[in-house]
Amino acid sequence: MIKKREALSVDEHTYLSRLIFEKLVSLPEYKNSRFIMTYISFRNEVDTKNIIKDAFFNNKRVAVPITMGGKIISSEIFSNSVFKIGTFGVSEPKEIFEVDPKILDLIIVPGNTFDKHGNRLGYGKGYYDRFLPKTKAVKIGLCYDFNLVDEIPVSDNDIPMDIIITDKSILRFEVD
Repeated sequence: MIKKREALSVDEHTYLSRLIFEKLVSLPEYKNSRFIMTYISFRNEVDTKNIIKDAFFNNKRVAVPITMGGKIISSEIFSNSVFKIGTFGVSEPKEIFEVDPKILDLIIVPGNTFDKHGNRLGYGKGYYDRFLPKTKAVKIGLCYDFNLVDEIPVSDNDIPMDIIITDKSILRFEVD
């Protein structure tokens, strides 16, 4: 799936990311959120730059994940935040303003593959599966339609998404 995602041309990546962005910002969960957390995209993941810009434009607070000591912490960013290349080559803010995950309304979660039951496969380190139980925020997975499969293997530690958005659909799940 990673190879397929990385094979997207710049135009395909831009176009598909735009379709996903438009679906996301149309959701009431997004419109009503005040404090979101989103990954910073890399390696042809669904682009999150427009999401961050839109959130700032609509006076939402924004946090991004920082990988530190085997776990994720959420750090608030601002329109003038300066970034550096962090763990795994992902951009991270130079200054950390740690945020309690309990105050987040919505979290945009990356993944390599999602299934039609709300499950996700990440990069195999379990960072999000350890982070997500700390919050009651709506969890939204973003992926290209080709990254959505019928079913993926799950374990008791895997945290399902409440919503998955692809360039072709929005899937909602009842999560216990």
